[in-house]
Amino acid sequence: MRRSKGILILLLALVCIIGNSFAASNDIVLNNFDLSTTSDIEEDDKFKIDFTFKNQAGENISDIYFKVLSGPFFLEGSGQTVSIESGAVADSNSFGKELEFSYDGSNNNRLEYRLIYTKGGSEETYDDAIYISNIEPTSSSSSSSSSKERKPNIELENNSRNIDVEVGKTKNINIQVINNGDYSARKIEMTPVVDDIDAFPFKVEEMSLPDKMKKLTSDDSDYFTFRLIPKINLEERVYPVKFKIKFENSTGDAYENEQTVYFNVTNKNVSPEVVIDKVDFKGDGLIAGEQNTVSLILNNNGDNLAKDIEISLTNLSADGFYVMNTEIKKEVDEVEKGKFEYTIFYLVPNKNLKSNTYELKTNIAYKDEYGNKYAKEQILYVPVLGEDEVSGELDIIDIVTPTDEVNAEDDFSIKFNLENTGDTDLKNVKVTLSKDESIISKSLSVIYIKDLKAGEKKPVEFLLFGKAEIETKNYPIMIDVEYTGSDKGSTEKVSKYAGVYLKGSDEGGTPKLILKNYTSSKEFVYAGDTVDMNLTFENTNKVKDIKNIKISLSAEKGAFSPVGNSNTIFVDEIKAGSVYNKVMTFKAKRDGEPNTYAVTLNMEYEDNKGKNYSTEEQVSLALAQETKLLIQEIETPPEAYVSNPINLSVQFFNTGKATMYNLMVSTEGEFGKQDSMVYIGNFEPGKGDYFDTTVIPTEVGMLTGKIKFVYEDVVGETKEIEKEFSVNVNEMPDYGDEEEYPVEPMPEENNNKKYYIIAAILLVLAAGGFIIKKRIAKKKEMELDE
Repeated sequence: MRRSKGILILLLALVCIIGNSFAASNDIVLNNFDLSTTSDIEEDDKFKIDFTFKNQAGENISDIYFKVLSGPFFLEGSGQTVSIESGAVADSNSFGKELEFSYDGSNNNRLEYRLIYTKGGSEETYDDAIYISNIEPTSSSSSSSSSKERKPNIELENNSRNIDVEVGKTKNINIQVINNGDYSARKIEMTPVVDDIDAFPFKVEEMSLPDKMKKLTSDDSDYFTFRLIPKINLEERVYPVKFKIKFENSTGDAYENEQTVYFNVTNKNVSPEVVIDKVDFKGDGLIAGEQNTVSLILNNNGDNLAKDIEISLTNLSADGFYVMNTEIKKEVDEVEKGKFEYTIFYLVPNKNLKSNTYELKTNIAYKDEYGNKYAKEQILYVPVLGEDEVSGELDIIDIVTPTDEVNAEDDFSIKFNLENTGDTDLKNVKVTLSKDESIISKSLSVIYIKDLKAGEKKPVEFLLFGKAEIETKNYPIMIDVEYTGSDKGSTEKVSKYAGVYLKGSDEGGTPKLILKNYTSSKEFVYAGDTVDMNLTFENTNKVKDIKNIKISLSAEKGAFSPVGNSNTIFVDEIKAGSVYNKVMTFKAKRDGEPNTYAVTLNMEYEDNKGKNYSTEEQVSLALAQETKLLIQEIETPPEAYVSNPINLSVQFFNTGKATMYNLMVSTEGEFGKQDSMVYIGNFEPGKGDYFDTTVIPTEVGMLTGKIKFVYEDVVGETKEIEKEFSVNVNEMPDYGDEEEYPVEPMPEENNNKKYYIIAAILLVLAAGGFIIKKRIAKKKEMELDE
């Protein structure tokens, strides 16, 4: 008996729900619709319908959307929801729009649709249907085996079988597919096959997996778009990548195949290159026999990060160099591209070392960010200040080198004096130069001095020239002097460096203008917003100036346009080795598709002789669209009872132009919950869905709560939207326990009440069946939308 009363109360609640959910709207009426064709409409045919509606709501309505609910007809190019009037429509005024549809060939001529609109600040809906009489259905009498033979065939277009990508530049890849079959394909999905993440040439975490397509008719083609970021350590070669394609025919039979795309990868990046850029210590050299602090300054000359760096000293010995604390290896966590780090050794030269320049060998081992290992040896030259064993002492002084740059093939000289600063005569003095092989000596390459008396000075001069093909730069030249003391037979050596700047005979070679660096004020630019780009141009030639510079900028598909100036930059001159900075403001196209767009810079310039040059550079800007989630009113009963479950339902649509990622819907509030959270995933533009949940009141009063929508937009920001609801909760009526009271005959005047109750129960049962039917229809409708 208690169960009977509970069911009766639940059915009464269902009556309230029915009364609320099926209130018909008379705000809008369909005045007319005109079909664009009177010919038979067959499977995959496209046609247009011109709808005319009238507002009879008694007030303005606005933001009107048309949504296909169910049936064999699909909106073309807009998902299943499209705006037909964004502004306000006054009472008694007409509105409408011509829409294009396609037909899937099934035996159903009913086009069910819904108008979603705003009235008095809240969203309302109007459902209706029309009948398309001139359809020609595909025969439905075929068996399941013959329907399986209605196979589409999705393959790569030839232009998408081989795709060029460049490390550091390629972001979005468009892959074109075609339906080579005789039948339409639906629910097409394309996904890269990643068998081995380490061997896969792209960063998986930054890929949009998978991409989807609604429909492809026979011989029709379209593009899948993937955000592919090539790994920075890729070798320059061809990488085959398999893609799995899943699809269905018009009767729902499923198929799949694999297609291979060959990516031709070019990599202009340079691997990390760690070098010891400088050796730093106090004074003029290391003091023999004492502990010296030696700093090794590390520089990364490559394009990529270097990490897990180890620097080892490899030629230490007791009679040469050693360290006090036995630390012959140092570690540095990482060095970024173009950055400096340092490490310190406490180095002790042997106390018996004489004043001279000594070799210090180092081994540098490191990895890139993918774990690839690199190693190199570098020799450092370290001066040591020590006590000479011979009583005589020789010094190289008064070094004279050219103060201006020297042209290739022009003679130049290096002059200096040799001075015996000791009190003993020196013998067999031999003077040589250690230099680049492109520098040739025109005088004797070795100069001998038989005797150098104590306190005596002797001038020495070498006559040199650079080869015609010599590179323009500063060249170090080492002066080496060997000699023998008069009282001992041992040979001593002293060295000093000189330098000369030589310019190649081509006067610096071809001048080159490059885009050295660029930064943008925003990582992503929303449609209609502006972004500042800071561009730095460099004349890399160290000799030649460039002039009459014209730089033209153009964005792919017109996605960005300059603000407040033209798309051309004019510069009179950029000196040799100098840079020029320019800040350009761009505005993103309001209706631009979310994507990363290339901005091409065409650069034209002249050298100082009027010779013309041109080159091209590319940068990229990411355009994003604001997301827009349309949430309908939550369906709730007018009242409920404590401990009795309440079913809530809400529909929602992506009415913007950008995909919502990782969409999650949940119910929040102080009550019991069932099915309180659902993960939707990626929610594409034009897509609709619904959320059903059950709440259980725990106390009498106004039950309030909210349904929360959480997702990430295209730039990775988390968005939250909440929709509140409230339901009046009453105490459960107490009808007593029939088993505890004697059953007395019902007075005759109450017989009519019995019949009323029976009729009400039958009515509620019928209404409950109608609700269940409606729920099933809604679920099928949302499945068709997908």
